[in-house]
Amino acid sequence: MDEIYPAVGNELTMEVWQQQWQTFEQEGLDTLEKRRQQALALDIECQAEQILGSPGKIICQRAKQDNSDIIVVGHRGRWGLSEILLGSVGNYVFHHAHCCVFVVPTPD
Repeated sequence: MDEIYPAVGNELTMEVWQQQWQTFEQEGLDTLEKRRQQALALDIECQAEQILGSPGKIICQRAKQDNSDIIVVGHRGRWGLSEILLGSVGNYVFHHAHCCVFVVPTPD
């Protein structure tokens, strides 16, 4: 007969994980709000939303859902093998979007 032992510390681990996730989530929302305020200060109409998932897929799905004419996405300069191994949101969006995609290199 197998012996079953209680997993000591799982509640603490889950609690710590939840706290870290909430912190991560709030930091993301704070960053989005900061960027939204910067855009509004330049008279750029915008909205900010934090969505969990694969960024490239979500951007393409959202652009199609909103019937967007163009997607502007940044590129951090990964090319060649680095891009193949690590992926690129801009590359994914460029190849899968239903509309035009403008890929802008980010400053160093």
